[in-house]
Amino acid sequence: MHDNSAAFAAKMPVLHFADFYGTPIRVTKHPVHGRMMMANDVVKALGYTIKVGGTRTILNGLKVAHANRILLKGDDFNRSARHVPTFQNATFLPREGLDQLVTGAAAKKVVTFRPWMDDVMTNGIGMKRPVPAVNPYAAVDGTPWE
Repeated sequence: MHDNSAAFAAKMPVLHFADFYGTPIRVTKHPVHGRMMMANDVVKALGYTIKVGGTRTILNGLKVAHANRILLKGDDFNRSARHVPTFQNATFLPREGLDQLVTGAAAKKVVTFRPWMDDVMTNGIGMKRPVPAVNPYAAVDGTPWE
């Protein structure tokens, strides 16, 4: 059972949504693992179809190390935040796991996803920051997610 105090809730990760050209990707900043993106959302954004075996099969095929896959429970997240998790368990990828995923992916969307991912993982997501429409490589100022 979790402590419901404000001090405890402040240490719990908060779920946010980042917009990758109309595809929402769930992201969080974990107190131990740092910034992470939900593996399921990233795999879908790259154009892969999730079939039997789920995201795990695709991550194995793209050689994402098990050490770079962080399993989080929906109950691990701050429930008083704006976005409440609707999943029981989900795999999140820290920067190392995302780099392995993008390196192994053959999807055409990697060309636009990699610079977007680099920006989000470095600068965080802004609540109203637009996705670059013309040049996905252009630098965009942003506020870190906290």
